Amino acid sequence: MQIRTASHTLSDLATTLRPAMPADIAPLHQVIEASRPDLIGRVPWIEHHDGSIEATTAYLRKMTNFHAEAVGEYFLVEKDASICGMAFLHNRTLDPPAASVGYWIGTRHVGQGLATSAVNLLVPHAFGRLRLHRLELRTARSNVASQRVAAKAGFKLHSVTIETSVLDGVREDEFVYHIDAELDE
Repeated sequence: MQIRTASHTLSDLATTLRPAMPADIAPLHQVIEASRPDLIGRVPWIEHHDGSIEATTAYLRKMTNFHAEAVGEYFLVEKDASICGMAFLHNRTLDPPAASVGYWIGTRHVGQGLATSAVNLLVPHAFGRLRLHRLELRTARSNVASQRVAAKAGFKLHSVTIETSVLDGVREDEFVYHIDAELDE
């Protein structure tokens, strides 16, 4: 089986974003299952993941299809050569050239700055290599940690959508953040 979620690696001193390989299925599955209680109600795909290794394989295959269709790029988030979660650019559009930023970090790795590092790696990649003009990051009103990630990465609050996010079965407001590329006029 071919798994190709991104075509290159992005890294800083502590965090690496890299493409997934077939050998990553088992360790990624372990992170997903260890984090399942915290992911339920927070990331939509977990509701369709039955806990099997086959479901993790299908999840990565879906990410591969998004990459092949040029609507998204999906990276494993690593620290010290251990898989800690995923970060991605998805819902990519050409007119205007934009995408949404997303990520999830395994429970054991939360609070280590990995989400902030991942987003800080995705932004210059999106504006440089992909030549996007705008990135969007959405977070539920109750997700204060992701609001901090957005602010630390330079995103500005653009709008609030009323009761469009569903977390743990409860509808709540969603904060929509944007960051724009600095384009030469």
